[in-house]
Amino acid sequence: MRRSLTSLAKALLIVLFASALSGCSLLTAILESGDDGITFGTGTFDEGITQEKTVFSPDDDILFEAYTNNAFKTTSLHFILLKDELDSEWIYDEWDLTVDPTWNTLLYEFHLVDEYGELEQGDYILRMFNSDSELMTEGTFTVS
Repeated sequence: MRRSLTSLAKALLIVLFASALSGCSLLTAILESGDDGITFGTGTFDEGITQEKTVFSPDDDILFEAYTNNAFKTTSLHFILLKDELDSEWIYDEWDLTVDPTWNTLLYEFHLVDEYGELEQGDYILRMFNSDSELMTEGTFTVS
């Protein structure tokens, strides 16, 4: 009887240990998921973002750096720029970019005043989707 209780205790200990390990993996995955995002700023493609900011003037050139914790795992990214007005969002612009699927970071000059003109004042949301239309990350900025 004592031997079966010892075996049962060992089995329970192994199950508890395995549960703790899988819980740590889950916690790590949850914590790492916060590493995705989009940083906005000014600068040039050659220099990168030299000044991070989220509030721009209408005549600013705007760069963004999109980053994910893992590789993009797609060759095509779809971007949707939404204007957020009066508690509703509408599509201001959208475009696709071809990328290397092993990348997890992308620097892009997405609004150049000399090429596209000035952005309207307001609040914007930029969303990045993979080729399966799954949201990968998003960021917000304001033009005032």
